[in-house]
Amino acid sequence: MRFCAVLAAGLFLATTAWSKPLLEKPIYNEATGSYYELIDYRPTGGGYGLRWEEAEKLAQKRVLGGVRGRLALIRDPQTELFLKVNLRPTSATWFGLYFDCATQSFRWIDDKPLKPGDYANFDPSNWLRDRVQLCNPMYKQTRYPAFIDMSRDKRWGVEGPLKLFYYYIVEYPTGGRVEGAEEAQAFSVPEIDEHTLPASE
Repeated sequence: MRFCAVLAAGLFLATTAWSKPLLEKPIYNEATGSYYELIDYRPTGGGYGLRWEEAEKLAQKRVLGGVRGRLALIRDPQTELFLKVNLRPTSATWFGLYFDCATQSFRWIDDKPLKPGDYANFDPSNWLRDRVQLCNPMYKQTRYPAFIDMSRDKRWGVEGPLKLFYYYIVEYPTGGRVEGAEEAQAFSVPEIDEHTLPASE
């Protein structure tokens, strides 16, 4: 399996809130036509985070302008840089990509496949993290989620279905600005030249 990877850099800063956006208002991305929020799931007094499937369900319960949320799709380097610069996650963060054991391929939560040559910010030599055995028969789950590893190399990795993280990014695919919706001021990001890294099999 071969994927292109692109490095994206950004500014990283975070605040703490329980199950609330790190920004008080969503941000809007002109390029994608979507709003985004970074959610911090840490409960008061501690906690261990939530699984990817739990984050997926919580994202779907959020609504903006009549549009249900979803875990964010990051299909190009500009979108990834926009999210890193504006949402500023500082630790591992769930988004809307997973490895599907049934098809033996990566898929987005809108059911579109991640095809060879598509943007994917994996480290070709270290994309399967923490000795995870892909599609381990011990687990009933058949989806192995991807995350942005903000604490290590700022790139994507894949974890087991029971892994817990605090942060997840919600996308509202509104297709344009929502009239009357409050939003935070977003920083624009420059165009990124894509550099193909050694592809992984």
